[in-house]
Amino acid sequence: TDSKTMPASLVVPVKLTIECEKIADQDWMSKSDPIVIVNMKDAEGNWQKVGNTEWLKDTHDPKFATKIEMEYSFEVRQHMQFLVMDVDDPENIEGGTMIGKLECTMGQIAGGRGCKLTKPLVGEKDGDYGVITVIAEQTKGRSTDTFKAVMGGSEILNKDGLFGKSDPFLKFFRKRADGELEEVPGGETNKLSDTETPVWDPIAMNMMELCNGDLDATIVIEAWDYDAMSGSDQIGVLTTTLRAVLSKEKLEMKDYKEGRDLKPGFLFMVSGGIERKPNFLDYVGAGCELTVSFAIDFTMSNKDPSEEGSLHFKGEEPNQYEQAMTAVGEILVNYDHDKK
Repeated sequence: TDSKTMPASLVVPVKLTIECEKIADQDWMSKSDPIVIVNMKDAEGNWQKVGNTEWLKDTHDPKFATKIEMEYSFEVRQHMQFLVMDVDDPENIEGGTMIGKLECTMGQIAGGRGCKLTKPLVGEKDGDYGVITVIAEQTKGRSTDTFKAVMGGSEILNKDGLFGKSDPFLKFFRKRADGELEEVPGGETNKLSDTETPVWDPIAMNMMELCNGDLDATIVIEAWDYDAMSGSDQIGVLTTTLRAVLSKEKLEMKDYKEGRDLKPGFLFMVSGGIERKPNFLDYVGAGCELTVSFAIDFTMSNKDPSEEGSLHFKGEEPNQYEQAMTAVGEILVNYDHDKK
């Protein structure tokens, strides 16, 4: 089994942050110039490169800004290798000198408190090569997160002349990669009557559909004056980001036709925020531990455990029950802090 065949709920996109302390010097006249190469073992047991950090000069305590992005699979033993290299030429990082390395599993990183693993680096000989810390964080784009909000407006432009005020409602759009706007499901508010200071009913939108989980992605909010007879008229347009909306500040709309000196009004979030549905990584990162108990049915159909033909027979090779318990235990032990 690999991450490509896992159910989506058990595969989490993560980014790895890497820091080191007191790494050994490899240069005679100065401190090391470190870079970290990250590898993962494939199904055939070969190391495959996942990525590398940036190159830092003259430091014993590098804190790398470059994040390593990958998929974390709870049910798969993902063997990881972190090679801390002293490099003179960043264009030839494989040609550098290894300071030390860490080999572990993603389960050990995710199972640590705060999804963090700190271990001493191992060199080619016995010695002190420094310490490495790897932190796993879920990347943007949580498919279960929802933006829920009560939106309000002020000084909304009157589109109905002397006989009333606008009957405003909002529409939310996301900006696609090709630059086109696409209306967001659930992103249209209710329609209010005769008001310049609307407060609409709550709305809810999936974060992936709204902004691909990116708080700084461009979103567009259009304000319309509802008219069942002649068709609705656009009041104004707000091009913004979800981060700006979440600030609850008044955001000024622009008139949708250029060259006119009209002030369509302001939009703002009255209340709300992002509702997160915790996933497995959230629970273990917050300190949740897993324990396991095995129950074995010694049914007569499996024969006497002392007989070689029995499924319970303990010989030189592990029987099927022992193999199953070992396979499950090796995964779950990482999520129990005392490993007992």
